[in-house]
Amino acid sequence: MAVHGNDDTAESQRELPFQQVLFVGGRRVLLSHGHQADLAAERAFRVGDEMEPKFAHLAVRARAAGCDMFLFGHWHVPLAVECDGVLLVNAGAQALPSYTSRQTVRSVARIFVLGDGSVRIVHVNLAQPDEAWVPPNDLAAGFKANALRYSESILEPGLEAELVRWRERTPFADRDRMHAALLRAGGRVWFGECSLITRDDLRDVLAG
Repeated sequence: MAVHGNDDTAESQRELPFQQVLFVGGRRVLLSHGHQADLAAERAFRVGDEMEPKFAHLAVRARAAGCDMFLFGHWHVPLAVECDGVLLVNAGAQALPSYTSRQTVRSVARIFVLGDGSVRIVHVNLAQPDEAWVPPNDLAAGFKANALRYSESILEPGLEAELVRWRERTPFADRDRMHAALLRAGGRVWFGECSLITRDDLRDVLAG
């Protein structure tokens, strides 16, 4: 079972649904990447660093679908949190969170629905796949602090804001070309040709 994510290609978004409801062990489970379908709503959702409002929003989405469990990705932060009667589960990630970062911890989640209807969540750090793993989160520290536990930027310091401005000026129809350009710049870092994407690298891909 699969859904599309916010950075997937137009083809993937056409072939895979935005969300699905799964029936597992007598429970209704919402499966979605976790982003907002509307770009403006997604940008508004990212304002603020506190985790509780973000959890509450996801719980509302799950309940609207008649579900008491929500499996999502998007944040690349492994967690299992109950909010307003909804169990929110993020497996973490195996792949990079964006074209300008690297995933430093690769993880999955195993979900056991037991005979009595209760649920057990076991995260696994793929560096030690034979062991259960407890993600070292500090949810009170906010979203950014927790996200940085599992991934890191490959942009030269100061370039993040410049890239955000560029993305905001890029029409949605041109996003695939934008991603292809960033992929070329990021690939040099991932394959060890350089340590960071520099301002000159970014300007070169923007010009292209």
